[in-house]
Amino acid sequence: MQGSQRDTSGQDASQDAEILALVARLEREPGAAAVLARARKHGQEIVRAMVEETVRALSALEPRPAPSRGAAAIAVLAGEARTRARAAQERKELAVELVYGAIVNADNPDWDPFDPATSRTADASGVLRLLNTDAGTPTKR
Repeated sequence: MQGSQRDTSGQDASQDAEILALVARLEREPGAAAVLARARKHGQEIVRAMVEETVRALSALEPRPAPSRGAAAIAVLAGEARTRARAAQERKELAVELVYGAIVNADNPDWDPFDPATSRTADASGVLRLLNTDAGTPTKR
C-alpha cells in the first residue's frame, strides 16, 4: 500500500456491520420498517439517476456512427440497429458495475475499477443492504 493511502478496511467492515445490524433491527420494527422502505426507495432513485448519468457519460465517449448514405438495405439497417442496442445494453451494464462498485468501495483507497481483485465484496456492504439490493443490482419493486 502506498504511504499516502491509509488502510480503512477494518473501519469499513465495522461500519458495514453496524449498518447491517441496524437494517435488520429496523426491518423487524413495524413503525421503523415504513420509514426504512421510504428511505430505500429514495436511495434507489438516487442510484438509478447515478446509473443514468454514467450511461450518458459513457455514451458521450463513444464515436458516433457515420450516417448511412443513399438507400440502405433493410437488413443493413436492422443489423446496425441491433449493434447499437447491444452497445447500449453493454454501456448500461458497465454503468451499473461502476456505480455499485463505487458504492461498495467508497472508503477503499486501493479500489481500481479495472481490477476486480481490489474490490470489496458486495455481499458485506451495509449501504447495499440498506438499499435492499441483491449482488449489486437494485431489487425490483
